[in-house]
Amino acid sequence: MAETLLEEVNPNGNIQAVVEADDDVCYFYLFGASDTQFGIRAVWVRNHSQAPEAFEIERMQSGAPPRNPAFHCRHAGGQAALAAEGLRVVWLPEGNGAALYERDEMLAIIPPPWSGTNEFRGYARDNIGKGPVAWELSPNNVLFERFK
Repeated sequence: MAETLLEEVNPNGNIQAVVEADDDVCYFYLFGASDTQFGIRAVWVRNHSQAPEAFEIERMQSGAPPRNPAFHCRHAGGQAALAAEGLRVVWLPEGNGAALYERDEMLAIIPPPWSGTNEFRGYARDNIGKGPVAWELSPNNVLFERFK
């Protein structure tokens, strides 16, 4: 059963950020209001349990978020669940992209407008390379400056 760790609406009032976690995985979501064409965007944040060797299509088909495969995980054995009180969202000035922070550490970004297209979901600090649920958030990513 997924637990909601954070919910926040952007300054424009038309996109909601949500961080959800279950026993196996944590995801960062952006949900556009029904009167927008934004839709839903999601990026993996971390696995809480051992990473699978391959992408978990069966988990997705059952409605559960998939864990990131071991090949794309900095911590293939899993990491501890995030504490809700340490999480915060920083929105881009346009309100259509956001970064998830744990205190002062950037964990993930869902940038506009290209997230959700061409198999790109967003960036995650603990991802390696271009994975199926996130791309690597390298230290030289230009979005670090945008979110300062």
